[in-house]
Formats: sequence, C-alpha cells, structure tokens
Amino acid sequence: MFEEDLLKTLKPKTLLLLDRGFYYFAFWSKLISQKIEFLTRIKKGVSYQIERVLTNTYDVKDQIIKIGAGTKQTPALTIRLVQIRSNSSWRSYLTLIQKPEILRPYM
Repeated sequence: MFEEDLLKTLKPKTLLLLDRGFYYFAFWSKLISQKIEFLTRIKKGVSYQIERVLTNTYDVKDQIIKIGAGTKQTPALTIRLVQIRSNSSWRSYLTLIQKPEILRPYM
C-alpha cells in the first residue's frame, strides 16, 4: 500500500502537502501518531465542530476544529482550519500545525 510505504520513509516534523486524494482520517491519524504534519485543502460539505477561534477577520478565519465521526475509518481528530478570502470566495485548508506563529495564515 502506498500510504504504508510513505509512512515508513517519513521522519517526525516532516510537513506533507497533500492532495485531496489523501483525504481519509485513518491515514491522518497515522500521520499524527508519527508526529508528521500535513497541509491539504478541505473538501466541500465536510462536517466539523469549532473548538477554538484563533483569528476571525474579514479576510482570515483561523480555527481549531474537531473533524471525523470517531469510528475506525473516520477517527475524530483535532486539527486546524485556515480560511483565506480570495476576492469573493474562500480558500480553505486543513493542517496539523496548530500554532499560528509556526504557520501563519497571512503575511
């Protein structure tokens, strides 16, 4: 399996840029257990609960969220959702890096 081979080669504190094709929580859970960070785009219609708001401005929304159903296939994960306004639409990203001072949502 590609994901298992990938997990064997990665070291802790690696930042993966993931395509939405790697959008399944069981894999993300394995990344978390190995202390591997990731950044990916959020899929439309994903259900989540806001745990904490880090930034909420006209152009930037930065939140810690809970995502996943808590099952084996979709474990509940606490991750960061960063949304940035681009003209009239929003670009939304998920990451494990929860500290804005390490990964800023804006310049």
